[in-house]
Parts: sequence; C-alpha cells; structure tokens
Amino acid sequence: PRNDMIASGIHNKYILKLRTNYKKIILYLPTHRNWGVDFDLKFIENGLHKMNDFAIDKKICFLYKPHPNEIELIENMAVDLQNVRVLGGSEFEDLYDYLYECDFLISDYSGVIYDFLPSNKPIVLFDYDLENYQANDGGVPEDYFLHQVGPICNTWEEMLAEVSALLENDEWKNKRLSETNYFNARCNGNNSRLLVKIIKEMFVDNK
Repeated sequence: PRNDMIASGIHNKYILKLRTNYKKIILYLPTHRNWGVDFDLKFIENGLHKMNDFAIDKKICFLYKPHPNEIELIENMAVDLQNVRVLGGSEFEDLYDYLYECDFLISDYSGVIYDFLPSNKPIVLFDYDLENYQANDGGVPEDYFLHQVGPICNTWEEMLAEVSALLENDEWKNKRLSETNYFNARCNGNNSRLLVKIIKEMFVDNK
C-alpha cells in the first residue's frame, strides 16, 4: 500500500520548488547503522563536500536523508553547501511524500530500493561498509545480490562516477524493470483500497 503514492498524482511542494533551480534531484537514503563512538563522522562530512562539488557543475541537488536515529549527528554538516540538503524535521518524516518525486536514488542495504523500483529511475548502491555491516549490523539478504538493481560502489568517487554514467546512459533500466515485476507485481496504485476491502470482508462482512 505504501507504494500507492507513485500513482497518486500528488506532487511534493518542496521538490517542486527545488526544480526551479536544479535539473535533477538525487535522493541519498542510507539505512540505519549501529554507529559507535569510534565512527568516523568526517567520512560522511567529506563525502557531502564531494557530492556538492560534483553537483554544482551539473545543476544537481542532492537530498540526503539520514536514518532518524542519526539525524542529530549529521543535520548541520551541509549548512554551507549549495547543492546538498540534509533533510530533517517533521515535514520530511514521511519518505513516501517525496520518494517518487526524485529523479535518482542512492542507497545501500535499505529496503527502500525495492520501493523505488516502480518508478524505474536509476539506483546506485553505495556499500562503503559492506564487510562491517555484514558482521555488526543487520546483514544483507541473498536477494540483495541475486536481484541486484544497480551498480555497487565502495567509495564516494566510485559512487559519483556511477551517478554520472547513469545520467548519461541508463544501462540498468531493463534490469530494474525485470526486478520490479518480481518485487512489485501489484504496484498499480490500488493496494490500499484492496487491503481495506480484504479487512472489511474478513472482520466486518463475516460477522
């Protein structure tokens, strides 16, 4: 049901406003990590600066939405960056208000990559800490590699190079379409209605 937003025709006002100044809106959505006190926040900060430098020439806006558990660590890192916005606050709590409005998704092991598939827009998988994530966090299911939906990158430089390549020539389009049929076979905008109908039949009509 949460993917019904893709067929709603409702446009996010914040994204619409950004489009007056930028050619492309790219959303970066990393999944939650069990960051300890030894985590190198400088790695994230340096990466945001690299994203900004990359984006200025191409008139791109990067929207970076950290996991809610990490927003306080990161929200002030992009204050002085022209082409990177860190999304925090209540207006950005519901990801599905603006997910499908964006032109491109960068993520990692998050299930959001499968929710984004029905848009058939480019996806890059930025797995800079795959080994550590496998050992100390949630781990990665086999489907992640078996049904890979975009190029996997390990450094900021690799990730930005893949973004540039996909903007020029989207070689993953057919693969994403195939995986959309696997993960989102019923993505037609009517799943919320169908769910309500099933619940009503089970708990109201059968009384």
